[in-house]
Amino acid sequence: MTKISSVINDNNFVSIQSLGIRHLFLKLESMNPSGSIKLKTAVGMVGALEEAGLIKPDTQLIESSSGSLGVALSMIAAERGYTFTCVVDPHISEHNLKLMRAFGAGIVRVTERDENGGYLGTRIRYIQNQVRANPKIIWLNQYANPENPGAHYRSTAPAIAKAFPHCDLGRRCVPVPGCAGTPSCDRPAQARVRAGRLGGHRLTGS
Repeated sequence: MTKISSVINDNNFVSIQSLGIRHLFLKLESMNPSGSIKLKTAVGMVGALEEAGLIKPDTQLIESSSGSLGVALSMIAAERGYTFTCVVDPHISEHNLKLMRAFGAGIVRVTERDENGGYLGTRIRYIQNQVRANPKIIWLNQYANPENPGAHYRSTAPAIAKAFPHCDLGRRCVPVPGCAGTPSCDRPAQARVRAGRLGGHRLTGS
């Protein structure tokens, strides 16, 4: 039987021809089973823990997300029989919330704003407190985990390079929000994203 985590499609590209741009292609990451590019990140982060032998029968995985990564991690945890808790905030969509719960994820919703007026700091502090209090809890930590950009280094960028071998990725390949990191290809012209920024605007993760 094929596992969900093995059904990652990196080869769906659509040519857009009605915007006055000669060669414009969109990479359809929504065709992945979890509905987003974040399935690659989820598989990479969980897989790294498995390879290191860090996931035990009583391990509890936890992550901060109110978006597509939470859905992807919920799906992978359900596939592999792991306990997973997603720490969310009031910005989470009802759609994502229902998907996470359908996959069996535990949900903790923070409501107190952090010092910046948002919720990210509150979510992270909650996780840090839980990790300190319970040694069975492992924080996947998408914000510092090298498997987050690493997943795209191994899959997303090579897929683009293979589909468009003559494209000057350094000038013409534009990353989009939700894929902040440093995807690159083993070739002279490389596509790079500077630490989650595009055109001077901060990209929000999930």
